[in-house]
Amino acid sequence: MIGNPKPEKRVKTIEDKLRASQICKRHGCLKWQCHPHKLSEAKPRKPIVSKKPIRVKPKADRRKLTRTERSLLEAELVKLCSEYVRKRDLRCVTCGSRTELTCSHFIKRAVQVTTYDLNGNLNCQCKICNEAHNHDETQYEKYIVKTYGKEKPTILRALAGITYFKWSVVELRNMVDETKKKLEEL
Repeated sequence: MIGNPKPEKRVKTIEDKLRASQICKRHGCLKWQCHPHKLSEAKPRKPIVSKKPIRVKPKADRRKLTRTERSLLEAELVKLCSEYVRKRDLRCVTCGSRTELTCSHFIKRAVQVTTYDLNGNLNCQCKICNEAHNHDETQYEKYIVKTYGKEKPTILRALAGITYFKWSVVELRNMVDETKKKLEEL
């Protein structure tokens, strides 16, 4: 049986695709030259109404909206540490600038063990140096080695390897008190 030969597949070019997007599928005319197409006159949909009544959780089962003592202490400690470090250093430790000073963490703040370490991990940096040290920490590391010793960066990195650590509320209270005393001494 000899059948009709299959037509060769034509590869569509960008021009063909563009032309196809400009042609009206309904009438075969060009979209912008033809009459404006009317939207189909479909019946408006009815809103979906659930037959089930809305249940509200009892007050005892609702989520707490107040902050916990831990989160309040952590927020206060972050502010106190930042203020202490900026008053202690008075300038950026890497470039020496005195504008837009921030409290910089050599090991990121997410690592709880070193978050409030005033002797090594927390130092004052300007905003530009603080953002730059996230990509290239060589200048910041040189300062830490010069100030705290050769071992300090390796100690901080080893502490950062601790996967799970959480300060207790009592420890946080003690750190808040100690930091307040250090601030008064400055």
